[in-house]
Amino acid sequence: MTTTIFNNQRQLYNSIDDVPNIHVKTPLQRAIQLLKRHRDVRFSQSDIETFKPISMIITVLAANSYNNEATIYDTLRNLISSLNQHSHQLSNSFVFNDYYARNTYTLITRTSDGKWLIPNPANPGENFADRWHEDDNARANAFFRWVDWLRDDFINIETFIEEDKFTKSLVDVYKPTNLPALSFNVPHKEQLRYPIVANIYSANIKASYKSNIYWKEFQSGQPLLEGKELKFKLKTNVPAPFDVYWQVVNTGQEAANVGQLRGEISTQSNTSADEIYRTESTSYTGDHWVEGFVIKDRVCVARTGEFVVSVRDRFAV
Repeated sequence: MTTTIFNNQRQLYNSIDDVPNIHVKTPLQRAIQLLKRHRDVRFSQSDIETFKPISMIITVLAANSYNNEATIYDTLRNLISSLNQHSHQLSNSFVFNDYYARNTYTLITRTSDGKWLIPNPANPGENFADRWHEDDNARANAFFRWVDWLRDDFINIETFIEEDKFTKSLVDVYKPTNLPALSFNVPHKEQLRYPIVANIYSANIKASYKSNIYWKEFQSGQPLLEGKELKFKLKTNVPAPFDVYWQVVNTGQEAANVGQLRGEISTQSNTSADEIYRTESTSYTGDHWVEGFVIKDRVCVARTGEFVVSVRDRFAV
């Protein structure tokens, strides 16, 4: 980083050593910037925006978990992995254990009375999570929902391992002028009727479209042409038995013109022990999404998050 600044500003500095440290951002500082921006994007217009984590909590947790990683990717990966482990405290079967509190749940601790603790390093008497138990742990649930989003959006980007490519990909995705997911808080979206505690187990979607005679995988947000057959496979670690519900939401003028602004939640139609899937098609141009919910004992214990289907006109230039 220092070398880059020196090369770009040779008229200001005689040597690399002359570049002030104030102009050099560490992987931790860059990671915190990305975390805060990601939080703002993901919570904006969501139904849990009121409970989004405060900046101080993000900064403290990132700083406390930082192990002088050399890259932004490694910094984020290690932090998210640790926070995901802490999410186990949300389980209904969680029982406070002093040993685990001192050795495992060191960043975020759920205390014996069911409350939450994130101490202020500068003032240990101050607890940044002193309201996390309110509203049936709403802030705790929102925080670990965000951790799920972080894992899906950052760590699962397998094609961006090199730091420069990884950082550029995040800048491209989260710059203010390119936020397609913000349009998905639409009035025709049905609300799930089951309570959501979606941090105990995991669920994800792998999607594919039919190209000639074979199926080809595609990523969330990848542009597709009209007229494609789609298949969405849901994978989860929730132990059977459970039910799967799907939500398909359409947007755009084409769908609106024919009364197909869908948003209903329906039960699984194709389920077997090894394969849970839903079929759709790219019928209308616009940005749409598919999401799967895993219901067990009348509680949503895992959700896939929105898988974006971006349909483009086959005749568009």
